[in-house]
Amino acid sequence: MLGSFKIRMLIVIVIAALVGLVMQYDHGSRRIVEPALAYIMKDYHVEQKIGHFIDNVKRAEPETVPTSGSQTLQAPCEFISIENSYGWYWNPETKRQEFSPGITLKVKENSMVKPVLPGQIIEIKGNISDRKIVIKHNGDFSSEYDGLSEVLVSEKDWVKHNTVLGKTGSRLYFQVKNQDGPLNPNDIFK
Repeated sequence: MLGSFKIRMLIVIVIAALVGLVMQYDHGSRRIVEPALAYIMKDYHVEQKIGHFIDNVKRAEPETVPTSGSQTLQAPCEFISIENSYGWYWNPETKRQEFSPGITLKVKENSMVKPVLPGQIIEIKGNISDRKIVIKHNGDFSSEYDGLSEVLVSEKDWVKHNTVLGKTGSRLYFQVKNQDGPLNPNDIFK
């Protein structure tokens, strides 16, 4: 009977409401409930978990890639669909919430990949069938293109909007960062 998530959640809500009522009134049972709550808060690190939750809520509106200025952003390639967007999502394999710092695109194999902004290639790594390129752009931005089956540039090359970086496999992982960490690139793919 208690195996159902809905029933367990209902029990938790009822208990929380009762504890709240007991704590509001100067009743003798408050002397019992208060130390028990203090023990639970300390032993189960509830304060830390609430702090992490609040931090994640604050990050719910992440900084996005700037789309104004003298340069225009472009999508790195033509794509069929977005398989995984930037941000928090439920991973059915691990059965938990996870954060994706980039976007995974489903693409046609051998799609041409171009940089979102001009810049310099600072890193190329990976094996022959799964390569990754990192480009440093002006303003402390960098972009990452992962899942390339073929790379057509070299490290330290300067690239422009129309430079073909390489060709994709069936998926392309794309991420944009600045000095503070990953940025939300979803606006590029609207």
